[in-house]
Amino acid sequence: MGRNKGSKGSRKRKTSQTSPNSVSETLAKRLASDNTRTIDNISDNITVNMTSPQGTLPQGPQGPQYVAYGTPPIYPNQQFSYNTLTPMQSMNMNPNLNQVAPPPQSQNQTSSASEFERTVIGKLEKLETRLSKLDSIEKKLTDMSQKMTAMDNRVSSLETSARECNGKLVDLEVSRTMDAQTCDEIRSKQSDIDSKLKEEKTHIQKLSAECETLKKSNLSLSEEITDLQSRSMRDNLLFFGITEANSPDDRKAEQCSDIILGHLEHTFNIPDARGTIKLDRAHRIGSYDSKKTRPVVVKFNYYQDKERVKQHIRDFVKTNSDCPIRSSDQFPKVIQEKRKKLIPTLVAAKTAGKKASLSYDKLYIEGKMYTVDTVSQSGYYKTN
Repeated sequence: MGRNKGSKGSRKRKTSQTSPNSVSETLAKRLASDNTRTIDNISDNITVNMTSPQGTLPQGPQGPQYVAYGTPPIYPNQQFSYNTLTPMQSMNMNPNLNQVAPPPQSQNQTSSASEFERTVIGKLEKLETRLSKLDSIEKKLTDMSQKMTAMDNRVSSLETSARECNGKLVDLEVSRTMDAQTCDEIRSKQSDIDSKLKEEKTHIQKLSAECETLKKSNLSLSEEITDLQSRSMRDNLLFFGITEANSPDDRKAEQCSDIILGHLEHTFNIPDARGTIKLDRAHRIGSYDSKKTRPVVVKFNYYQDKERVKQHIRDFVKTNSDCPIRSSDQFPKVIQEKRKKLIPTLVAAKTAGKKASLSYDKLYIEGKMYTVDTVSQSGYYKTN
């Protein structure tokens, strides 16, 4: 029994240092040893020394009696000693025992033997159950060993992946350090750019304010220039429909002042136009175009002469609608564009029987003034 305990302790120490396969083998050996030891104990317990102190069997009423294994003698005043000898050893010690026929057993001895058999069979069944459990445990240990092997492989692959990830992390840290330096440089540059942008914004705001001022000044100057141009053209009168020479030499030799004065005397029947009307200059406007006849602009020396001639021509055209020559005031280009937009509405108002007139860049209908921006509210608004 002492050896068994020592071997059990040694098996425990070995199990802690071995793999799952060796653990299962050690456990199976240990269970087999325990089973053998249990059977030996059962044999020891049921073995009875069948000899008396004098070396003879106990004597009963019918002579020498056998004693069942594990059952003490039932005879009174008889003392027997039991030892751990096996039945074969007891028989060897009593050679005459083989020659003695077994006596008939009593009812108590038969029941004790059957009870013993049932006990042995129960223990054997329990042993078989334990062995089947051991088989299932061994299978489970085998499965666990396989799973642990698979886990070991997976752990190895995970360690490899972890090393690779560690290397990548080191590279990322190096790259992150470089990126941090780059970001610092970018931040410093961005700070400089922001400061410059603020300066530029301030400068742009100043320029915007100056531009607004310049726009206002330009508009004011434009209006002043337009007004000056209009004033300088107050004495001018445009004549349309006067025949133009075809050859370049004839156009260069053309005397527009004599032509205008001749038309005033002969076409419009103004008596002594050459002696009473004084012209400062007269010339054609624009570049030559064979498909068009250029108008002639005439500057009168006196404003009264210009108004008298304009009114006479207007009256003459009313009575002689087939006259090819027309006249009108000269205006700057800006004013002329505005007048072109107002003329269709002027004609529509007159057609409707309304009193309408166009003065400079303003249209008057029934005494109410309209400009290019408000002519759409007149009720007679027309476009070209």
